Amino acid sequence: FNHIIPGYPRYSMTGDSSNGVYNLRVVNASLEDDAEFQCQVGPAKFHKAIRANARLSVI
Repeated sequence: FNHIIPGYPRYSMTGDSSNGVYNLRVVNASLEDDAEFQCQVGPAKFHKAIRANARLSVI
């Protein structure tokens, strides 16, 4: 997978593909990053797309 998220230089994806665990890394988080994010896995042959929402609260 690609760790870089185009258009968002402070964001990157980290994870362990062997365990299927992935995380969003936000460098220098600010109040502008306080939002809902969505992880998406595109559909593949015989599999539907998967989506999961997460809320980042910056305090």
